[in-house]
Amino acid sequence: MRVNHVRCKRDAKSAPSHSPLYLQKDATMKRLLSVAAMLCFASSGAVFAADEYNEVPAGDPQYKQCIVYSAKLGWEGGNEKSPIKGQTKVQAFCTCMWNETPDDFKGNLAKLADSPQGKKINKICEKYADWGE
Repeated sequence: MRVNHVRCKRDAKSAPSHSPLYLQKDATMKRLLSVAAMLCFASSGAVFAADEYNEVPAGDPQYKQCIVYSAKLGWEGGNEKSPIKGQTKVQAFCTCMWNETPDDFKGNLAKLADSPQGKKINKICEKYADWGE
């Protein structure tokens, strides 16, 4: 008995993994994924770390209270230079707290930072001012 061997033509979809077409698609996909990953990484940095916050209006009572209260508590290193040009660590911290709290917040910013409700904002502002544990 004789067996006829039938050869099938392969289309691009069923090309073996070693074919040039497959390798070309693989390289293109890697480039696309790489570009997407870089874009995600670049945009996430902008969300998590602001270069500088809005300037606090001169004479703002909440900001002043935050500075005075922080000094009164004697938090270590508050008068050291912060990464923010022209600000000490306590000034940068209070600027961050002032910007991060909702506009309708009327309480003490430094006390909020020490409370369970202000824990998240405190962590953000410690990082911003390069001040904390």
